[in-house]
Amino acid sequence: MYMNKLFFVVCFLSLVFLFDITAAQENTVELYFFYGQGCPVCAQTQSFLGNLVQKYPNLSVKSYEVFSNTENRALYSALAKSYHINSDSVPGIFIGEQAFITYNDAVARQIENAVIKCTSQQCISPLEKFNSGTAKPFVAKTINKIKIITLIIIISLIAASIFLFRRRFVLQEK
Repeated sequence: MYMNKLFFVVCFLSLVFLFDITAAQENTVELYFFYGQGCPVCAQTQSFLGNLVQKYPNLSVKSYEVFSNTENRALYSALAKSYHINSDSVPGIFIGEQAFITYNDAVARQIENAVIKCTSQQCISPLEKFNSGTAKPFVAKTINKIKIITLIIIISLIAASIFLFRRRFVLQEK
């Protein structure tokens, strides 16, 4: 009887833990930033985005250098197509449903407004927008490690509970 209660408590706590992680992740705002090494406007944009991350800790900036990295350039091109824009120049910034292929004070205000909007109401990740579009074959290289670790912990706890339950049941029979 004790093991049954323990098993259900472990399962319940695992689900609560998983829910808390998922809820915390839902508040994360993803911004994709494509830049070129040596581009002065890109350097200004990068500085602005660094300040923005300090101001909005839920903002996750994913940066990709495209001048020397062909994989990053391909991702930039594919994202730009899904947003129906041209990817011939940098910097490129993608957040929610918006994309910017330049940087100036007006764009900076629009980016910050997009961060505020996506903080208060869940926005689609640029990668999700891309994957839900016409370019389905693309597979993201990044895997959400927190979800995998959480799943491993839950499975381990359940397996340990079952093992302990069986062990106790066997000992009681003797």
